[in-house]
Amino acid sequence: MKVPIVSLGIVAGQLVASGVSSVIASPSAANILAVLDNFQSFYSGYDFTERNFNPKRWLLGYGPWIAKGAGSKIMSAVGSRKPSLPFISIS
Repeated sequence: MKVPIVSLGIVAGQLVASGVSSVIASPSAANILAVLDNFQSFYSGYDFTERNFNPKRWLLGYGPWIAKGAGSKIMSAVGSRKPSLPFISIS
């Protein structure tokens, strides 16, 4: 079983950015709701506390996933190539 290290790292980074450490320090309902609002704004772009669409938060949420997808496509294409040596044919 492969552990999705990059995916877990992205989610962990977004949780830290949304302020999950404040919930660990003092777990109150207001802190939990604030962190959930920050975290959901990464994926919807809508901020419920300010009641507006924030495209910067939306890009912060989807940017790492887009980069991960593009990076995996590039890396799989590079990894599937046959090794090439000049003037030598490997078949």
